[in-house]
Amino acid sequence: MEMPDIALLRAESVGEAQAFVALTGQDERNLMASLLAQELGVPQVVALVQRGETSVLWRKLGLMQVVSPRAIAYRRIQDYIENDYSANIVSLRQGKAQVLERVLAAESPAAGVTLAEFNPPRGVIIGAVARGDRVFVPRGKDRLAAGDTVVLFVKQDEMPTVNLLFPGRATSGHPSGLS
Repeated sequence: MEMPDIALLRAESVGEAQAFVALTGQDERNLMASLLAQELGVPQVVALVQRGETSVLWRKLGLMQVVSPRAIAYRRIQDYIENDYSANIVSLRQGKAQVLERVLAAESPAAGVTLAEFNPPRGVIIGAVARGDRVFVPRGKDRLAAGDTVVLFVKQDEMPTVNLLFPGRATSGHPSGLS
């Protein structure tokens, strides 16, 4: 593994930058490049760090901002738990499909009927149901009830239908960043 070279960073005028972000797949390279950027006078330095134990050490030294995918995932899960499991809306394939949660309203055509009786359109899949403390993947004989939280897999062209069939409030959340 070849480490960053301060001469190369100087040649690239890194010292004139307002910010430097090191995003290689190797912690040691990111951290070394960040230290060199600081040495060249870059005021804002950020390093991607995969190993949590390393990021803690660098933060303790106060040398730079450290971004850890594990820490980000931990914060997202923690936020999800602290917000009563309010789900994210996830966009797949640049918006061609979505995964979303809805709380089933009493006025929904799906409330009070079995999945087989309901027979959703082909572009809509009810992937999971949360009822009280129980979470299950519904089968044809399972009856949906008002107040159930349903996880839906929806093709984009079926979104208007979903809004009619599942008029319950959409759960709130933060965009997941998946697309």
